[in-house]
Amino acid sequence: MAESSVFPAGVYNLDVTYLADKIARYAGEVQMSVSSNVAFVNEFDMGRLQNYLDDIDAAIAYVTAQPQLDLPESHPMMNAIQPFPSMRDMESDEWDHVVRLLRSGYIELCNSQSSRLGAGLMPFDARRVSALVAKTRAWLNDYVSKRSPMDLPETSPQQSMSPAGKLGV
Repeated sequence: MAESSVFPAGVYNLDVTYLADKIARYAGEVQMSVSSNVAFVNEFDMGRLQNYLDDIDAAIAYVTAQPQLDLPESHPMMNAIQPFPSMRDMESDEWDHVVRLLRSGYIELCNSQSSRLGAGLMPFDARRVSALVAKTRAWLNDYVSKRSPMDLPETSPQQSMSPAGKLGV
């Protein structure tokens, strides 16, 4: 399967739309963070990412606790989803891995059986995304926090600076 085909333009499920948009936004935040430019994850970016992961977990828990919806007039209806941000090769190998994990969660969710429902998540689809969030959290706590910063004078910098955040409207 070609990589572009795993990124649908939309899904039918209202809750999957919400979760996919959330994951795409958080991946963009990680790629544009200060820590993406160095071999060091600062405490502020680490705290934000932990909050993002907590928010994804909370959203999945909320959605799975809701009753099924009867949507005979509004389903099936395609809901546009935020495209997953283009992967840029960041200076931070750790942040690269985080974005790859988030991308896997996005792809699994958007191509899941649940994405064809009107709303809600099937238990196995919820577990797939939750497992990727748990793996990301473990990666941060068990590896990144213990290994950061790294002194890489011979190969740093190797990438352009990440762009600045978006300006206000």
